Amino acid sequence: MKSTVKNSKMLKINIMRRFVFILPICFLSASAENSVQLFFKDSVLVNDTVFTFGDICRINCSNSLIKSQLQKNIAGVCAPPGYSRFVNVADLVEYRLKANYKSFNFEISGVQRIVVRTDFEKKKISDYLQVIEKSFENTVSWPEGCWKLKVTNPDQGWKCLRAPLDVKVEGVEPYPKGHFSVDLVVTQGTRRYNIPVVCQMTVVIPVVISIKTIQTGEPLNSDACELKVMDITRLGPLPLKDLQSVQGYRAARTIPPGMIIHRRLITEIPLIEKNERVEIILQRGRVKVAVQGVARESGGKDELIWVENLVSHKLIRAAVVQKGTVIVYQGGTSI
Repeated sequence: MKSTVKNSKMLKINIMRRFVFILPICFLSASAENSVQLFFKDSVLVNDTVFTFGDICRINCSNSLIKSQLQKNIAGVCAPPGYSRFVNVADLVEYRLKANYKSFNFEISGVQRIVVRTDFEKKKISDYLQVIEKSFENTVSWPEGCWKLKVTNPDQGWKCLRAPLDVKVEGVEPYPKGHFSVDLVVTQGTRRYNIPVVCQMTVVIPVVISIKTIQTGEPLNSDACELKVMDITRLGPLPLKDLQSVQGYRAARTIPPGMIIHRRLITEIPLIEKNERVEIILQRGRVKVAVQGVARESGGKDELIWVENLVSHKLIRAAVVQKGTVIVYQGGTSI
């Protein structure tokens, strides 16, 4: 009986010894599994808009999945191409890693402040002259062969990443001339660069010019005008480009011979002149009434003018529909 009790005690002691021996090994294994060693570099060169922990430090971790995640984890935003920024290691680990990997123990070595430099390459406007010219060809409404474009700042450059980029031109007008600027818009990832392109465009086209003095109020016709090829680069307003475009217009002021005709010099000849006799029409359903009146102001087609009913001497607001005829639309004042 005593021998049995003694053997039982010895068995328990052996089990306890084994447990005490195994327990530290288990704890050591778990501790090693959750331990991450980070060795930070003093400076790195990055060709991207962001940098990861894999860019700025060497990571040792027995868990390959966690190691891969940490290497791809974004550590911060890069400075613009050609510039650098400083990164505080302690803050980076505290707020970027420990907050997201709370069960892991991070061992830090290396420098406490890293210089992250952004790689770059230099580009110039001259590298994209074909893109600029193509954009103008697709947008400009001047006749083909009548305009010539010159970029006056082709050597202006900018720094960008060594990576593919998208380029387009914004700000091209249908009728540009003289000195002006457009934007060369360069997009690279999340970065966008607006590069001003200073242009000079010469425009030489056929325009309508006066061949004699045209008095104020005088209608324009082919006897008073002709077509002539001229340089309009420094002309502010757009000129008339064919003789048909002067039909239905008269001089807004006296036009001397040899002057380029443009919209500021002419005004549309109204269908109805002031003090001209008109027919005033009022229609309500199938009932149509027409009375004689006098226009109290001039007006072109579809314009609203004041007319006077010659019978009632009442002033009425009516729309010009054709020469000598105005109409009071539904809902308008009675005549």
